[in-house]
Amino acid sequence: MTAKLPQARPRGIQIFLLGFLVCVAGLLGAAPTVNAQITVKDYLQPLLDEYAAMDAPGPQELELLAYRYEFVYAKELGDLFYDRLTHDRKWGLREAFADYAASFPEIIPTLAAKRAEVLEIIPATEARFVELFGLQPEFPVYFFATLAPTDGKVTHFGGRRGFALNFNKIRTYSATGTRILLGHEFFHLFQAEYIEEPEGPELPPEPTLGSLMAEGWATYASEKIFPGFEAWQYVSPFAGDDQQFRAFQEYKGEMLGYLLANLDNTDRRVWARLFSGNPEDAAPWPPRGGYYLGYLLAKQMSADRSWRDVLLMPYRGFREIAETELRSLAK
Repeated sequence: MTAKLPQARPRGIQIFLLGFLVCVAGLLGAAPTVNAQITVKDYLQPLLDEYAAMDAPGPQELELLAYRYEFVYAKELGDLFYDRLTHDRKWGLREAFADYAASFPEIIPTLAAKRAEVLEIIPATEARFVELFGLQPEFPVYFFATLAPTDGKVTHFGGRRGFALNFNKIRTYSATGTRILLGHEFFHLFQAEYIEEPEGPELPPEPTLGSLMAEGWATYASEKIFPGFEAWQYVSPFAGDDQQFRAFQEYKGEMLGYLLANLDNTDRRVWARLFSGNPEDAAPWPPRGGYYLGYLLAKQMSADRSWRDVLLMPYRGFREIAETELRSLAK
């Protein structure tokens, strides 16, 4: 990733250069390596360092720091998280940034604390992958902080799959929720690396059914990777209680009926009804109901199969039995 500095006041440029040089040093060899397989690409620490170097910054300085960090210094990561959020201020981006930047004095310490927590969780997650599947994951994990409302994104920088964590989103997650999130997201990379058929398409032709397997299986995998928690915590790791999970239970029949009626529908609105995090897309159901249905389906299929066989099932095999299994789940 490259950085092109904007025109700014001299003091702002000096501070930014300090942060930039810190990060370049990290990317050229001093990046925290959890072990030989998973390497952290730390785009978060320079933000923390730059903020720490500022002397009683005002609102404009903080807002400039936020813009410069997301849209100049870590532009590729910023673009990745904003891939469907236009810059026409459709969702009040400018106003949101002003509020976000003004909150830096409260936000920055929580980012630092969550960073330390995640650095401890990653080795435990990797060890569980080795124990459960006999394979050691190899990918980069990018530490980042953005106002965009997503907790993580799969990356393909340099032709290599990886994962970017949005620490501004996950800083409010509990330690349990963070642990489950990493198990969930790392399993997505495991799916892509070891389970997808090499000759098949990267994405299934049926986006809703493909997401049902991808998200449901990752949710179920997180339960196997870090067992011992309540079902709602695996389905909604970002939540502080089981309210959303109980709503899923209430609407289970309606959501299953809708899914069965639209298995081959490629309309994005159908997909969004079950997998978008936007409440308006899903109403009157809670958002992300497809994660819940996929989780239930994976558990049901494991009743008469090895759970490892279920989790390692290629999409092609799943597609052949999906409707039968879903109708059984709907009974």
